Amino acid sequence: MEINRKIWKPLALFNEASYFIGAIMFIIGSVLADIGTQYQVATSAFFVIGSVEYLVGAAAKLIVDSWALGIRRKKKQKSPVPEQLKVVANTFFTGGGILFTIGASFFTNPELIWQERAEIVWYVESALFLFGAIWKYAVDQIFLSQIYKDKKMEGGTKLEQYLEKRNRFNMVFGGSILFATGSAVFIFNTTPMLRLGNTMWILGSVSFMIGSALKFVVEIS
Repeated sequence: MEINRKIWKPLALFNEASYFIGAIMFIIGSVLADIGTQYQVATSAFFVIGSVEYLVGAAAKLIVDSWALGIRRKKKQKSPVPEQLKVVANTFFTGGGILFTIGASFFTNPELIWQERAEIVWYVESALFLFGAIWKYAVDQIFLSQIYKDKKMEGGTKLEQYLEKRNRFNMVFGGSILFATGSAVFIFNTTPMLRLGNTMWILGSVSFMIGSALKFVVEIS
């Protein structure tokens, strides 16, 4: 597991940094979309960049968790949390990132039909991301319960535990739910609903930023 430990922290930091940057891109894109169609090109560009950042971050985490699973199986080592559960969660995140990027590429076409297709793809994507976030939250609870049962495992400082829990709260109940609800609202395609959907996306992105920033603090500490 030595090689895995050496790459784990950089990839974990890269994962959170990607989510943080992606959230910023979506905030800017959502604000521009709310201003008007004259910023269609810039809006699309920010959405595409943000989607790619989400995809790259999720894929990096999926790779390292899959690698850890392979090594543990080869050496017949036990894990406090089944690695398969982590891989499943990150598979949902990666799938969501792929659909996010596809939807953003559809959004670059100003024709109404492509805008509607982007909204539908984003709705499916947000559902995947929400399911992955809830699944990951459940996995984290299993891990936390094992920490208190096994005295040999270190649970981190109280500050780290607080930041970790707050990160999961933001990921699950903040960003994911707001993204899913905002994407559903977009389907109605009326000006008030589009503005509401944009607002939800902005709030969801802010929540992801907070969650990623807190997790970043935990990883570098």
